[in-house]
Amino acid sequence: QDRVNCPFYLKMGACRRRDRCSRAHLKPKQSCTLLLNNMYQSHPRSGMQKHCHPQGRAPEGLGCVLPRR
Repeated sequence: QDRVNCPFYLKMGACRRRDRCSRAHLKPKQSCTLLLNNMYQSHPRSGMQKHCHPQGRAPEGLGCVLPRR
């Protein structure tokens, strides 16, 4: 087994331990992202809207970004 790299991060691209993980998270310098507009509609009271652009939309080509917890 690989004791240096985080196997979950290598497989999923995210680790629940984040910075507390003792293993390495190799982040690519460049990657392709597929943005599917209107794939998910959040509930109006979910709190997501307060992190979006003031007019309810994000700048061209960007989606809403939620803060890290």
